Amino acid sequence: MDIFFCKINKNQSNLISRRILTKRAIQRLKKTTHPKKKLHIMYSDLLIQYVLFTKQRMKYPLSITYNMRGKPLLSKGFFNISNCNEWVMCTYSNNAAVGADIEEYKRCNHELAQFFFTQEERKHLLTLSQREQINFFTDTWTFKESYVKCKGISLFDIKNNINSPLVRNYFIKDDKEIEGELFYYVRGVIENYSWCLFSRKNFTNYNIELVYYSQLIETLTNIHRGNYAEHLHD
Repeated sequence: MDIFFCKINKNQSNLISRRILTKRAIQRLKKTTHPKKKLHIMYSDLLIQYVLFTKQRMKYPLSITYNMRGKPLLSKGFFNISNCNEWVMCTYSNNAAVGADIEEYKRCNHELAQFFFTQEERKHLLTLSQREQINFFTDTWTFKESYVKCKGISLFDIKNNINSPLVRNYFIKDDKEIEGELFYYVRGVIENYSWCLFSRKNFTNYNIELVYYSQLIETLTNIHRGNYAEHLHD
């Protein structure tokens, strides 16, 4: 199991060439004028290309399809992407569907908690200090988001239904039975952000890689120039 993080470099983002972006990303860029959204589209696209080349030697054009909920599907292997502000997160597994989510520890949205959280989660939330409420709300949100992204469903499908862990078990792989199916997950923090990874199959360990802007650009520029060997990993 692999987890990749990339921090958006706003100062150099204008230098990103459209030549190293996929057609899907270019089409999505045409549909928005929001600066932050554009950054998320570009960096998510670059990180996906980097991850799929690193893990599969897959090169442009990428063979990715998406279901009705936007879950990405590959002919082999699995990945999932998430972004929040200046961070982009991508998870990859060779043999199991995965889901990922990253969110900033910013505030506790009691309206969302009332609408989506279970009764047990809402009761626990009210016992916490203001700072602890922010932590618990954000960790619970990433837990739920990564689960539904792993399943390829919506948060509305699990509204008030699935309890998240009430303890802060960061960087420790754990499992949880949900609706008769056993899932495996790991939660963590990076700077002031909560993240969570869900998998439908067990994994013995996980690797975390921080990918820098220069790595993305150098790798993808070489790919598009044809400077890498054509063979695939076994």
